[in-house]
Amino acid sequence: MRKFEALPHSAAQRYYLPTILLFAALAAVAALSSLPALGLLFLAAVVVAVATVQRAPRLPAALTAAGYACSVVAGLFLLLHANHVVAVYLYAAMIVTGWLAVTELPVQRGSAPSRAVAWLERNALWLATFGALLLAWLPYWLSYFPGIMSPDSLSEWSQALSMHLSDYSPAVYTLFMHFAGVVLGGPASVSLLQVGLSAALIAALLAYLSAQGAPRWLIAASIAYYIALPIFGTFTVTLWHDIPYSLLVLWVTHAMYQAYVSRGAWLASRAHSWALAAALVLIPLFAHNGLSVVAGVLVGSWIVLRPWRRRVAAIAAGVITGFLCVQVVVYPALGVQSYSKAFASEAMLHQLSAAIVQHGTSGLTSAEKTYLQEIMPFKDWVRKYNPYTPQFLVSPRYNPAYNQAPINRHYGEFLSVWAQVALKYPWSYVGERLSENALVLQPTGMYKIALSGLAVAPNALGLKTHSLAQNLLNTLRRITAATTNKSAIWLWRPFWAMWLLVALTLAAALLRSRRAVLFAAIPWVFQVLGLAISIQGQSVRYYYSLFLIVPYFAGIILLDARVRIALRRLLPGEWRGSLSDAQALDGPSGPAA
Repeated sequence: MRKFEALPHSAAQRYYLPTILLFAALAAVAALSSLPALGLLFLAAVVVAVATVQRAPRLPAALTAAGYACSVVAGLFLLLHANHVVAVYLYAAMIVTGWLAVTELPVQRGSAPSRAVAWLERNALWLATFGALLLAWLPYWLSYFPGIMSPDSLSEWSQALSMHLSDYSPAVYTLFMHFAGVVLGGPASVSLLQVGLSAALIAALLAYLSAQGAPRWLIAASIAYYIALPIFGTFTVTLWHDIPYSLLVLWVTHAMYQAYVSRGAWLASRAHSWALAAALVLIPLFAHNGLSVVAGVLVGSWIVLRPWRRRVAAIAAGVITGFLCVQVVVYPALGVQSYSKAFASEAMLHQLSAAIVQHGTSGLTSAEKTYLQEIMPFKDWVRKYNPYTPQFLVSPRYNPAYNQAPINRHYGEFLSVWAQVALKYPWSYVGERLSENALVLQPTGMYKIALSGLAVAPNALGLKTHSLAQNLLNTLRRITAATTNKSAIWLWRPFWAMWLLVALTLAAALLRSRRAVLFAAIPWVFQVLGLAISIQGQSVRYYYSLFLIVPYFAGIILLDARVRIALRRLLPGEWRGSLSDAQALDGPSGPAA
C-alpha cells in the first residue's frame, strides 16, 4: 500500500487552532449544561491534542483530515447534549473551519496514484462540502425525528401507506414517499434522503463554482450560509413536495447557465439532454404551478440558443410526451384521483371575493348574482374574506357554506362570471394578487410563515415526534422562536432572497460578459411569475428555491474577471490568491447566432 507523504500543512494548520478552540468552547458549554463529566473529559482530550500538534507538526494529510473529521463528529456528540443556543453556532463554526482546513490538505504525493486516490483528488472538494452540510443538517434530523410533518404531509403519508392516491397534493411526491419511506422504513427515511440529496446537489454546485474560478472565501461563505440560516436545516427534514421541487429548480438554474456558457454545446451530450428533459417533466409533477418554469426554460432556450433549436425542440417534445404519459397513462393506471376544478380555481374565487368586498353586488347582473350565491351566500363572500389567503373562504373547516358543485359542474359559467367581474373591477383583482404575494413584496409581516409547529402534527396514524436529542430539539425551537418574532422574521421571508437575486441579475445586465446570469435567471423568474398568478395562499415553502439559489448566483457573478479584479483590492492578502484574473467564461457577444 502506497503511503501518503508527511508534509507540513502550514495552510491547513492555520485553521487547526480555531477549530480546537471552538471545540473547547463547545465542550465547556456541554459541561455547563447537561454533560459535566463527559464535557470535562473532552476538554482534557483537546489539551492533549493541542500538545500533540505542537510537538508533531509534520503529520500525514490523511491523518490530519481524519483528525478534523473526528473532532467535528465529537462536536456533534457534544451538541446533541448541550442545552444552549451558543452550542449550535459553535458547532457551525467548527464545521466551517474544519472545511477550510481539510480542503487545503494535499491529497497525495508521488506518481501513478491508485484509482481510489485519483478519484479522491477529483472529488475532494465535493466530498468535504457534502460532509460539512451533512454534519450540519444531521442534528435537525436527529432532533425532529422522524421528520417535520404538516397536515399535508400526513395526508400524503396516509396515501403512501394505502396507495389510494390523489393529485390534490402532487401524487409523484406521494409515490416518492411510498418508495423512500414505506419500502425503506418510515418517514425518517424520506427526511434523511432529502437531507442527503440537498447536501449532494449543493456540494456539487459549489464544487463546480470552485473549479471555474470562484473565490474560495465565497465557497466557505456559502457553506456558512447554508449552515447558519435555520430555514435549510428545518426544511430539509420537512416532508413537503416543495423540497425536491426546489432542488430541481436549483439544478435547472445550473443547467441553464451551463448551456449558455458552452454556447449550447452542453446540450450536445445525450446525458445532459435527458437529464434536463427529466427535470422539466418532474418540476410540474412536484408542483402544479411548475408549468410556468418549464414554459420559461423551453421558450427561452428556443429564443437564445438558436443553433441548437433542433435539440431544444427534441427536449420539448420529450418533456411534453413524458408529462402527458404520466398524467394520461401512469396516473390512471395507479388510480390517482385528479384534483377538482374548484381546487384549481381558489385564486379566482379569492379575487371574486375581493371585488365583492370592495364594490358590493350592485354592479353585478342578476345572472351573476344567482350563480355566485349558489357557491355561497354573499354575506360569506364578505365575512370569510382575508386579503392574504383564500383558506377561510374555501376550507369546509372555516366556511361550511362553501359549495364546490356549481364550479365543478359548470366550470365554463364560472370562468365567464370571473372574466366579466374582472372587466368591471380589474384593480380589485390586481390588489388581491399583490396581497397574496406579500411574502416577496413586504420585508416584514407576521402572516403565515408556515413552519407547521416544528413537529409531527396531530394525526390518527400513530405518528409522533420521537426526538433522539431532546435538549437540542428544545434549543432549535428556541432559535426558531427568536427568529420568527417581529424584529427577525425577515430571515424566513423570501422578500430579501428574491430582491437580492433581482439585484444580482440587474448587476449581470450591466456586465455584458455575464449575460449567462440572465439566462440562468429564467427558472426562478418564471417560478415567481407563476406563483404571482396562481398562488392560493402564503407559505415560505413555495419560495424555498430562492433561498437555495442565492449563493450559486453570487458565484456565477464572481466568475466575471472584472468583478474579481475589483474584489482583489478589497480582500486581505491571504485571500487574494483565490481570485484569478482569467477571462470570463462567456464573452460579450453571447452564444453564436
